[in-house]
Amino acid sequence: MQRARINSIEVIAELKGALRQFAQTASTALNETEAEIQHTLNWLESDQKNHWQRQVRRFAERVHQAKEALRSKKLLQPDHHSRFSTAEEEKNLARAKRALDEAERKLQITRRWAIDLKKHAVECKGRLQPLVRLIEALIPKASIRLDNLTKSLDAYLAVNPPPTVASTESVSSTVTDTPTAANTNIEDAPSMARVKDDPLDDEELGDIASQSQENKP
Repeated sequence: MQRARINSIEVIAELKGALRQFAQTASTALNETEAEIQHTLNWLESDQKNHWQRQVRRFAERVHQAKEALRSKKLLQPDHHSRFSTAEEEKNLARAKRALDEAERKLQITRRWAIDLKKHAVECKGRLQPLVRLIEALIPKASIRLDNLTKSLDAYLAVNPPPTVASTESVSSTVTDTPTAANTNIEDAPSMARVKDDPLDDEELGDIASQSQENKP
């Protein structure tokens, strides 16, 4: 049979408050983390993806224009001994191709980051499930059990209140004068020491609660 040693009922209320505060803090942190992940994912899949797609189209158009400029320049010189140089057009085409390559590379990186972030988000969510279960299920159940424990202890104290200083002195005097009667009195009127040093199990707490209900007027 499991037994618990309880020295202060107020500590139970403090424990319940601490559990509630922890649940609120942890829940807020989880919600903020999920929101930040979703915000970053939206930024990658929407803002950044659209930006680099526009850049790819833009530089692809520049490459096309540079090719056309180079082709037109070459049409003006049927042979390599023409006085028209195509060096500038070739440089423009090379720059446009490098810019296009860079935009395509960053578009691919953006897509890969979005995929990786989704994967890691799923893994993170899975690893946080025990904490979510603790917040959503275990702590509420623990709070209910602590409430029931407090009610049972209150019922016990209502039936067996702790002795006052005067009654304690009276019991001590009885113990000195009549040992046999003293033993009987101590057993019939439990002191605070019994509440503290003789913990109650669930079955005893239930019996005490039932007794308290029967003794009510």
